[in-house]
Amino acid sequence: MSSSKVLLLIARGIKYLGCGAGVLFAISYWENNSSWPDSLVFGAFVAFIALVGFSIGWVLEGFVKPEQQKRTVLGWVVVAVAVFIGFLPSYSDYTPRDKISEVLLGMSSNRTQIEQFYSKHKRLPRDAAEAGLDLRGGGKIRSLSYDGSTGELRAVIQNVPEANGKVLRLRAHEIKGELNWRCSGNDISKEHLPRPCRNW
Repeated sequence: MSSSKVLLLIARGIKYLGCGAGVLFAISYWENNSSWPDSLVFGAFVAFIALVGFSIGWVLEGFVKPEQQKRTVLGWVVVAVAVFIGFLPSYSDYTPRDKISEVLLGMSSNRTQIEQFYSKHKRLPRDAAEAGLDLRGGGKIRSLSYDGSTGELRAVIQNVPEANGKVLRLRAHEIKGELNWRCSGNDISKEHLPRPCRNW
């Protein structure tokens, strides 16, 4: 097998694996309370790299009409570059938003504890000890706290340059005997907040 065909096979492998990984990532991210446009940014980035790799392999193989083939591939590469540049603003916001989503996920176990307490006692816990909350930090969370008077969980963010020292809040509201949660981050740029936290 010629080296050009080997390169083509490698490029095709990158294409299919890259696009598959992008789709799986998008599905996973969407299931964690994001939107499809946000989730597909990373998938588009992966697909762009895969397309460039595939195009290089296609040119190297040089079938019957190499010059025409190269011009066709070059046209596709130009289109891909244009699409990629269009995605850059969203992708630059995607990274901090994804990291802050990890903070929200890190608050979920304490949220569950509060919900279980409420289900049993029909009221919010007075303090963290009564609910058995774990307020240890770690990862993207510098510290956690709970205010029983407002039913609010607070996480101070770390290891996220765009939001270091800022606070992500989850507040419980009692509505018709059930708890509803509102997420907010008033001092965090709206474009960096996970989708559930942008409307409060």
